[in-house]
Amino acid sequence: EKLCTLILSLPKAVIITGCPDSRQVIVYYALLFLGTVWLLALRDRGGIVTFFLLFLSVSLILGPRFRRKEPEFFVSMLDVGQGDCFHIHCGEEEMLIDGGSGSESSVGMRKLKPYFLYRGIDQIDRVFISHADSDHTNGIIELMADKGYDAVHIERLYLPAASAFDSSYEDIVRLFEKQSTSGM
Repeated sequence: EKLCTLILSLPKAVIITGCPDSRQVIVYYALLFLGTVWLLALRDRGGIVTFFLLFLSVSLILGPRFRRKEPEFFVSMLDVGQGDCFHIHCGEEEMLIDGGSGSESSVGMRKLKPYFLYRGIDQIDRVFISHADSDHTNGIIELMADKGYDAVHIERLYLPAASAFDSSYEDIVRLFEKQSTSGM
């Protein structure tokens, strides 16, 4: 257990691939079947190590080629109950506008994180918060507080100009600074 915990603490120990499409699943099982047949043919000659090295190599080479193709631009409005949450994908950028709920608890862990992991997103480049009401922020706060190995990281946080004079933003800013890699 300690070894697993140590490995999971290494950078990029977990690769978020998102939900595979049917092509990926078919190729995976075809490779698995062919590898099993080949392994059975080589088992008397010590081919187990060779099989695993070849299977790993083929998986690493072919894996990215079968990644789900996303449109260049799309907007998703996430159902977070009473509140707002918009995900914008534009080229290589992932953006989130608000992300809270006044009617559902743990919206960050129950709605936002599963959505992003399903899409294969482990980092949001820009998060915009329109104002400090919890129905616009509590999911984002949960994402920033998540320290799990599969956490969704927030690269940049944008707050309204009024936040400089509003004490309700202090907790958000403090939490972001704790998890931040590039600042506000």
